[in-house]
Amino acid sequence: MILKVPEDCGCDVFDANGVPLKYVVWCDTETGEAVHIVQPFVSTVDDGGEAGLLKEWRQHPAPLKFNRFR
Repeated sequence: MILKVPEDCGCDVFDANGVPLKYVVWCDTETGEAVHIVQPFVSTVDDGGEAGLLKEWRQHPAPLKFNRFR
């Protein structure tokens, strides 16, 4: 399952070992791939000229689990 922000806001994401994943904006629960906002927050401008926060891809132990809280 693909989770993404803002469509799936309102959930906590965990790796297969139960470790919480912070600042996730996109993830594939089956493969363990996730996109996180980089900490500390870094402003950037994308190829389209739009301002935003710097993000990075990370691999986590799959499957990812999530709990909706809304």
